Amino acid sequence: MDSAALASFSEPSVFLKAIEFILTIISISVEQGGLASFSKQSGDFFFGGAMIMTITVSGLLLICYMLGQQRHIQNTHFEFSFDCIGALFQLTAGALAISEYAGKSGNEAAHANAAGSVCIVTSAVYIFDAYYAYINYRSIMTQPPPSQQNTQSLPPSI
Repeated sequence: MDSAALASFSEPSVFLKAIEFILTIISISVEQGGLASFSKQSGDFFFGGAMIMTITVSGLLLICYMLGQQRHIQNTHFEFSFDCIGALFQLTAGALAISEYAGKSGNEAAHANAAGSVCIVTSAVYIFDAYYAYINYRSIMTQPPPSQQNTQSLPPSI
């Protein structure tokens, strides 16, 4: 990893993407490690789909940011929209995992509750990331275009 990629972690969006990615891997590992499953197949489908979606897009954004493409992505609403959707999906998946095993004990219940708790923490990280994405988008949109920046009075050409 070169120094530019490491330096990109000083940006809040890049650091938060890495945290989101790591927490999603942890929640998948904890949920699958305990062989926790939902009583309905739709619960398994939603939990798995939410985890796959968030880990894929967060991972791709993290790679793009580390390659120096941060400004290109932040010129659009994509990161803000994805962070809002990711927060909603993670919160819902966490609530689903916790409510499925509410009042139950055992290894599966402990793993499901832990995975659900990690998902809820991850949704909070997505909310912070959405805030920073919105701030970055607003700051980029309020800057004049590059063609209008640094337009000083130049001497007339002869």
